[in-house]
Amino acid sequence: MSVLKVQNLKTHFFTPFGLVKAVDDVSFEMKKGKALGLAGESGCGKTTIAYSIMSLVPNPGRIVEGKILYNGRDLVPLNEEELRRIRWKEISMVFQGAMASFNPLFKIGDQISEAILTHEKVNKKEAMRRTNELLELVGIDSVRANNYPWELSGGMKQRSMIAMALSCNPSLLIADEPTTALDVIVSAQIMDLIKELRTRLDLTMLLITHDISVIAQTCDELAVMYGGKLVEKTDVSKIFTDSVHPYTTALIKAFPNIRSPKQDLEGIPGNPLDLMNPPAGCRFAPRCPHVQPRCMGDDPVLTEIAANHYVACHQWEEIYETR
Repeated sequence: MSVLKVQNLKTHFFTPFGLVKAVDDVSFEMKKGKALGLAGESGCGKTTIAYSIMSLVPNPGRIVEGKILYNGRDLVPLNEEELRRIRWKEISMVFQGAMASFNPLFKIGDQISEAILTHEKVNKKEAMRRTNELLELVGIDSVRANNYPWELSGGMKQRSMIAMALSCNPSLLIADEPTTALDVIVSAQIMDLIKELRTRLDLTMLLITHDISVIAQTCDELAVMYGGKLVEKTDVSKIFTDSVHPYTTALIKAFPNIRSPKQDLEGIPGNPLDLMNPPAGCRFAPRCPHVQPRCMGDDPVLTEIAANHYVACHQWEEIYETR
């Protein structure tokens, strides 16, 4: 059953310097209990999709077209009061960088319990009891509920942010770069925790990251973005052997594989895309090794080339045959 269906979403930023098409005609679907990883380089529109789903797109941005269907209900036209009933209760988010997500003037326990009191019909005592249980669930001693955010380490703050996101038992969890600013050991612990909680609580999850290896360990499906557009989407089990889009293949080659023979990593030539002045046609064409004249003027459409394998590339057949 589909929990979330994004259809032809366009989220643009109307800046004094020009129009930025941060998300430009993106569509995807998420099934109940599954985890979808959204990957791509910085500035490709991943976080803007998350904020669009939560209806938290900051000014001067706004959704200009498309639908975001949650259990069949379009979230785009809802007013703020209707959205407040859905945020955190039905859809919650682990924001990028827990340090900026907590108010330093209030204790961790008070901030988590506030979310419970806002959305649940419980008293303060019950809310604090559930807060303590949530902290224990994410591996933090419940006595830490009396600590201020600045008294916790980066990893503990991130775990507390996850506890807050789970406070009202949401059915859809969005995790935006949950390991930002954490060292490699703590990052691994946080991802292990998210994977364990997803299985235990049967969560549907959207994981946003630039690290494909994290998605490989955590998610069922992978969607790759470039320049505000979705360029490939398929099962995680297929992506490392059957990737077709040149950008997806380049991303995979840019990460080391500890199980493969030692070899130099391959960078992606060229410069990141300017979303204020994107090229005509395929947005990856200026950096693509397979570019043809058609790619420079004709925008490719996301097409299903195999079961649950979607690609937006004019050259996918030639690439697939010569791989």
